[in-house]
Amino acid sequence: MSKLSSKDFFWISPIFIMIIGLFPMPIGYYTLSRIIIFICSLYFCLKIYNRNKDITSNQELWFFGIITIIYNPILPIYLYEKLIWVMVNIVTGYIFYKYRKLI
Repeated sequence: MSKLSSKDFFWISPIFIMIIGLFPMPIGYYTLSRIIIFICSLYFCLKIYNRNKDITSNQELWFFGIITIIYNPILPIYLYEKLIWVMVNIVTGYIFYKYRKLI
């Protein structure tokens, strides 16, 4: 197993946070998870954009841009159903894992 670098924090922590969020947690946890996932997805956006500045054909940039909007802690999107958030978290976790090599 290879050593983890500091960049690995930006794809491991959102996945870990979303797994914990599957269990009943206090509302403060979900606010904290929004902040962490927002920051990590914004980091991915910046890294992907710096690598390829073509916004229109860069699907990875669009994926992480949408994640950044969904998990925005300043103007939050409320889905009101835990099951919907679980599905969004599963897709989000998959995207973070799939594109982890881009950073």
